[in-house]
Amino acid sequence: MDNGDIAATILASLALLVSIATLYLTFLRKKSSLIGCIAAVSTPEPGSLDDCMFDFALSNTGTLELLIREMTLDIDGPGPALIPEISTPDVPVVLKPGQVQLLRIGIPNLFFENVADRAGSLLVQFHVFSSRGAQFLPHKSISPIGKERDLPADTWAPFSLGAVEQ
Repeated sequence: MDNGDIAATILASLALLVSIATLYLTFLRKKSSLIGCIAAVSTPEPGSLDDCMFDFALSNTGTLELLIREMTLDIDGPGPALIPEISTPDVPVVLKPGQVQLLRIGIPNLFFENVADRAGSLLVQFHVFSSRGAQFLPHKSISPIGKERDLPADTWAPFSLGAVEQ
């Protein structure tokens, strides 16, 4: 075997490895991934009985379908003892790979003001299931500030799917 044969054998071996890796990444490797962010916020005047409207944009960046089964509220830190139950006609929804979905929820204005007055944070939790049965609980923390309920800059930061819930 001369140097030309050795070089050809090495290149053929590398090409085979690359094609096997491509086959694995394309057809066999499946992952769950989701990126979400707040797309828009609409808050009524203080003291109003209207709802604060939040639009969440969720994007399935993985290779598996994801089911958004429900959205719930929770409180982080001091806050009211009673937490309202939220519902939206947008869920449940199945997100296909590459799909982006806009979900709108209404949070009672008086509850939102109460959270702001107590300097607490509102957690919007998304109950997500992959097509392989894994459950995820990504959440977005919203910390209203003061009577005007200003939202800090980090409110607009994206959130991700996170770890599998047990």
